[in-house]
Parts: sequence; structure tokens; C-alpha cells
Amino acid sequence: MRWLTIILLLALLLPTIPLSAQTQLSEEEEALIERMFAAADKADTYTSFTATTTEFYIFEMQVSFLGQTVEFLESVTSNSDGYVIRDEDGERSSSTVTLAYDYRSPQDNSRYTIGADVITVDDMLYVNAMYTEISTVLPPIEPGWQMYNNAEDIPAALEELRLDEVFDSEEDTLFNRNLIRDSASEVTIKEGQLSDGTPVDVIQIVIEDDILNFLNLQASEDIFWQILEQAELEGEIIFTANLDADDNLLLTNISIVVSIDDLDLSELELEGFPVGTTLDLSVDTTQIGTISNIDSEYDAIVVPVDDQGE
Repeated sequence: MRWLTIILLLALLLPTIPLSAQTQLSEEEEALIERMFAAADKADTYTSFTATTTEFYIFEMQVSFLGQTVEFLESVTSNSDGYVIRDEDGERSSSTVTLAYDYRSPQDNSRYTIGADVITVDDMLYVNAMYTEISTVLPPIEPGWQMYNNAEDIPAALEELRLDEVFDSEEDTLFNRNLIRDSASEVTIKEGQLSDGTPVDVIQIVIEDDILNFLNLQASEDIFWQILEQAELEGEIIFTANLDADDNLLLTNISIVVSIDDLDLSELELEGFPVGTTLDLSVDTTQIGTISNIDSEYDAIVVPVDDQGE
């Protein structure tokens, strides 16, 4: 998710920090968590489906010192729509169109659309992508089929396609089941319906205690990490899943809202900040994914033989 952009300012997302004491949930709450996980496992068995992902992200930071104020704002909206196919060997292919709008203060705006075919074969990632619409100068995308065997090789121009998730294990992502079990503050269920009228059970998991530990940031000497370690990071993380009558996972929503308000950096156990230096930081990000047309027929995507040999 795009919240990882912030983490680049702090540290890498790694499972290195011990968790706080496990939250005591009721048997009903634990059963709801397991039901959500079972639905996610079932979704991994779908041979094909239509997938739509919408993401909203706002990151604001303001530092005031010696009568001066420095502000930074980034706002991103993206929408990806396409289909996914899995073959008998578990290999995955997809064809998507992604529209993104990225604003960075003070005057850095871009709006672009990327079309991409993606295939995984034997732990290799093949990508054929191109811009279909751009509003400004953007990093170039290599034409034709490109091959990657790790997330680090994927160019920044393809960031909005979230291709790095192909190489992530569960432990490397926010949807780490052990972390969710140990950190959940509240689990609820209610009846709802999708936009097409489909009735669903809406399971929601809220995490609001010790968010920094849940995000599992790697401790470092970085000054920003030290600030976060001493500051009171307020907010919540919410996982929501919509399940139909057969416990098919039809919609997911992951929301993260965190903030630091009017923090006087000179009062922390740090050096170099003049008296009255303050920090305000807020992050508000939501990723919504929908699944439809489960096990439907789609045109197969094939990497040309010549390109596979390059």
C-alpha cells in the first residue's frame, strides 16, 4: 500500500520488533477473525475473477522552528481495474488498467494511465506495460515484456501497479495474520450490502493500541525513527471484509489513519532541536478491493517465447 512511502522516510517494514501483550478477545471475536482468514484462503483458490482496487492517500507534515514553517503534502488517488487468471500450477496472470493522480506540494502534479499485462512463471515476474495517457514528464517505461525476479528490480515508474506484492510473503505485509491476531482491539460483524444489492456480512477488525509496533518498523538510528519512538502516535488501523452467503470474499477495505499533533521536538531526548521546534504529521490512507465474476472465462495472457528467453 502507498503508506509504505512514509516508511521510506523511517525504516524498512521488517518483522524485528517484539509485539506488546496480546489483546484479550472473546471467543466470538476470535472466530470472526478466523472466518475472515478462511475467506481469504478461499479467494486464493479462484481460477479467475475481476479485480478492482481503489486507493486514496494523503500525507501531510509540518515542521516549525525559529519562526519558520516548512510544509510537505502528498495526495495520491489511483484506480486499477482488470482481471486475474490462475492456472493449475498456481501461476497467476492479470491484465489491468491503472489511472493515478499524484500531487506533491508545492507544484508537482501528475495524472497518468498505465495499461499492463502481468504474468508470474516459476517465481519470475513478466510485465508488459505502457503509458496510455500522461499529463507531465514521467519516468520512462521499458517497452515490451520485461522480466523481474525480485521486488528491488521493479522500476519506480511501475509503482502504482503494486507489483512488489508478488514477491511479498504474508509476514512482509500488513495482512500478517499473527500480527492481526495479537494486536486486534475489537472485532465486529454486521449485515450490509454491496452496490449491486448483494447481501454481505461485514467483518471489521480494529487496531488502535501500539500502532508503531503493529507497523513493525525496524529500529534504526534515523532521526525520524527516534522521533516516532518517543512521540505518541495516535490513530487506528481497520481491516474490513465483505463476505457473501457462501463466505466468498467480495470486498476488502484497509484503512490507516495516524497522526502526531503539535509535538515539541525540543522536549524529546534528542539533540539539535531549538526550543519551540514543533512537528505535526498526519497520514490518511485507504485501499478498497473488490472481487467479482469469480471463475469466469477470460482471454489467456501469454508471454512470447522469444521474450521469455531474453
